[in-house]
Amino acid sequence: MGKKKKEKARVTPAGAELNIRWDRWAPVLLCAAVVAFYWVPLTSEHVSIQWDAVDVHYTQQKYFAERLLSGNLPFWTPYIFSGYPFLADPQTGAWYPLNWPFFLLGITPRSIGLEILLHALLACTGAYFLALKLLGRTAPAIAAGLFYGLSGSFTGHTSHLGIFQTAAWLPCLLLAFKRSVELPSVRNVMLTAAAGGVMALAGHFQTALYAFTALALFGAAEIWRNPRLWRRAAAVLAAASVVAVLLTAVQTLPGLELVSHSIRASLDAGKLTDGILHPKAMLTLLFPNALGAVSGEYTGPVDVTQYYFYAGILFLPLAALGMGNRGIRLSVILLVAPALWYALGPGFGLYRLIALLPGFHSVRAPVHVWFVIGLGLAVAAAAGVSELLRRWPARYVAPLLLAFVFGDLLYWNGAGNRVAFAQARFEQLYGSPQRALQQVASSQPPLTRFMAPEKLMALGPFNAPLDVKLEATYGYNPLKLTAYDEYLQAAAGNPKLIDGLNVSRVLNMNRGSVDEHPSALPRAYFAKSVAYAKTAQESRKMLATLNPAETTVILGEPLAIEPDNAAVAEVTHQDERSLKVRYRTASDGLLRIAVPYYPGWQAFVDDQPRPVLRADHAFIGVPVPAGAHELTLRFQSTYFSLGAGISLATALLIAAGIFFSRSGRAAGREHSGAANPAACETAVRSGS
Repeated sequence: MGKKKKEKARVTPAGAELNIRWDRWAPVLLCAAVVAFYWVPLTSEHVSIQWDAVDVHYTQQKYFAERLLSGNLPFWTPYIFSGYPFLADPQTGAWYPLNWPFFLLGITPRSIGLEILLHALLACTGAYFLALKLLGRTAPAIAAGLFYGLSGSFTGHTSHLGIFQTAAWLPCLLLAFKRSVELPSVRNVMLTAAAGGVMALAGHFQTALYAFTALALFGAAEIWRNPRLWRRAAAVLAAASVVAVLLTAVQTLPGLELVSHSIRASLDAGKLTDGILHPKAMLTLLFPNALGAVSGEYTGPVDVTQYYFYAGILFLPLAALGMGNRGIRLSVILLVAPALWYALGPGFGLYRLIALLPGFHSVRAPVHVWFVIGLGLAVAAAAGVSELLRRWPARYVAPLLLAFVFGDLLYWNGAGNRVAFAQARFEQLYGSPQRALQQVASSQPPLTRFMAPEKLMALGPFNAPLDVKLEATYGYNPLKLTAYDEYLQAAAGNPKLIDGLNVSRVLNMNRGSVDEHPSALPRAYFAKSVAYAKTAQESRKMLATLNPAETTVILGEPLAIEPDNAAVAEVTHQDERSLKVRYRTASDGLLRIAVPYYPGWQAFVDDQPRPVLRADHAFIGVPVPAGAHELTLRFQSTYFSLGAGISLATALLIAAGIFFSRSGRAAGREHSGAANPAACETAVRSGS
């Protein structure tokens, strides 16, 4: 009897004391930590977002927000790549709910920083609640939030907003799944689906794919610990995954169409060796500046953003200590080991094997899976903190430990880290080049294009034409249209193709000047002669010797047309997704239009539909009847309406499931168990 009382006195007060002291303030502390962590980049004029955060996310979000506020959805933009299906690109994050407040308020460099802060808070609090669910102790759960949300994985990807946003949702996804398995209800399954769907809408397919894979591995660990739950876990995983996919249809269906016509479609990821995990990059787990990333003297593999992992000097020792906890050990192993093996690339086998699966064949840079590894180790480190507090239960240990962890991460991963933020003003980095490009735009002849190399910092952000409203032949996007890319490649060896791009001015790299290109062909003109190619490969080969001023190549069967050398065509109207051409021809002819060919373009002559053909491999050709008529060319996304309908119906289904279902008696049982801190503490101490 005396022994039992002594044991109770040793266990209960420590566990209860820690929980009572931390429970109420944990979310507030995490919020304060994140705000402090990002305070300098949000308030200082001498720290700026950089790289893809500007080149991709700032420019695309700003363009979308401007069009949205003007009452238009930008399905097509004429400003990059001579024309591009803008809204089909997932990385804009157009349908991601957490982006919409920023869209409505207006996108600025500062608002991008606020998006980063918001998702760092989501990552920290999500990891906190997941660790609290797994370990039952508040102080260790706070540590998990810091280790995950302020880690080097997020620091490295501060410029990759889609990766950052998607990875921030992973703890919430795993937590929602665990609750769904423990408390089977429509509400919990719908919450899991909502977490997965919203995460995918952030727009980074690869990271979302990794997150759902992590969910499957986490589910396998749950089943291993309790085999009786396998049917329930499998059903929750399947149902939540299907509903999540349906929720993203507004983005997924147009996105899949774009991918099928993009350079990514031919990517064979199983043979790629770029973006794999290099063992020397693991040194950053112990020494943050091991590769010179923090100091700006980087000596590691290409792309510093992929190879910075520091999560605190105590991170690995605590994770090793925490692996003694049997309750989390298997989950950590299944999150860490397969992802680590996969990240090592094709030379180690698993990456090559996984690349054979649907969805993975076009996924490159496997090191991006590190956020899964980071979460697994963060949970293990939290278990290590729990064990440390068990051994040293003094009141001051937890606050001192958490303060040290935060200070360590703030010093190395905060605003002074050159991977996270540029140590210069936004205006200093991008203002002057963008003003120069604005001058080009203001003097650009109407209905013509400007040609310059891609990824040229001297012209400001890589997608700056979107911002200054300059019709340009270049842009920056991994989903550039394949046929258009092949046309540009052919133009490097056959300069006559530049005429067919409707280019009137070219950036002269040798002299640093903008030169006139007087031989530019009009936006729309009648083909003088027509040649035919049976396959896309054949039309691509014909580009090597093609002179667009003399011949137009049509992909397909011969047309019943007779070119009229006296035929005339004039563009009378153009907006961002339509074109009107008034023409006159004595015989049926072919209008060649310098707009990239893509499904969704529709042609009408005096309101009568006409076929839209592929001309000169990458552009549009429309056969038109003789006489004086007006051609209207209009773009309408092929799958947007269907996708939007599916997403809306699914969103309503999820809302109904969340707000009108009940968790039942199981919810009451969990609530009563979770309300007892001593019970949680006892379970953790026993290793359950």
